[in-house]
Amino acid sequence: MMMARLNAGQERMLRAKPFARDSFFNPVKDRDGNWVISMEEVQQCTNPQFSWVKTLPLIPWNPPPVDLKLLGLLP
Repeated sequence: MMMARLNAGQERMLRAKPFARDSFFNPVKDRDGNWVISMEEVQQCTNPQFSWVKTLPLIPWNPPPVDLKLLGLLP
């Protein structure tokens, strides 16, 4: 799965902003510390203010490790 890579400034610009009607950007950090948004957010972006997301570099999704304690699966 590919994701669109953001820098820290781009992440702050997009956080909780609409990319389409009733849909909002949700940047997350991957395992390597990169800020990313999903391809769905990029492809479905109809907000002209953020059309630049369609030119972001793509990187493979490297999910962060799951914290089993946070999920209540470990004591």
